Amino acid sequence: MSLEALTRIADAERRAEEILSEAKSRAEALTALSAAEAAEAVENARERARADSTALAEQAGQEADAAAETRRTETEAQCAALEQTAEGRMDRAVAYVLGRVVNG
Repeated sequence: MSLEALTRIADAERRAEEILSEAKSRAEALTALSAAEAAEAVENARERARADSTALAEQAGQEADAAAETRRTETEAQCAALEQTAEGRMDRAVAYVLGRVVNG
């Protein structure tokens, strides 16, 4: 082989090593960039999940408060009806007791 051929082979090998080194550097940079983008995507998903869970918790709390208020109102109405019924029957109960006491 001639010296010129050996020089060309050495230059080609050196150039191949440079290309390989550059490719490795680019691959490492892309890997780092992909990892950073993935981490950002995960953090964004976590933030959305936190916001969604907070909104759902607030909605559940509001629904629970509304249900409790409805139940309180219904209970108050039932108590009022029972009191009214008891008051209506009180006169008869007093008359019955007095009748039993007087008549023995």
